[in-house]
Amino acid sequence: MIEGHQKIPWEMAEKIEEVKEIASQIIVLFNHIFIETNQLADFIKNTTINQEDMKQFYSFNQQPSLGRKILNMYKNQIPTIRVRIKSINNNHKIQT
Repeated sequence: MIEGHQKIPWEMAEKIEEVKEIASQIIVLFNHIFIETNQLADFIKNTTINQEDMKQFYSFNQQPSLGRKILNMYKNQIPTIRVRIKSINNNHKIQT
């Protein structure tokens, strides 16, 4: 969105413009990160996006179970694999 490769949702237009302004003043490199490798940030976003009250976790055990699972996967360096199924024809499928 920042580099103009995707359409900007109207809800994000103002924030994207702020990022563009800051990025124009410094040297910035943007990289795409697949959601599978960004699970913790996505989990936090999803658990707080519609919350009016602020949530704070002071220990590992206070995290919801999915948050603990993701943190343990990161800590143990368990890789995340993206699997896509590509159909050649209606009768055969190849996994890539």
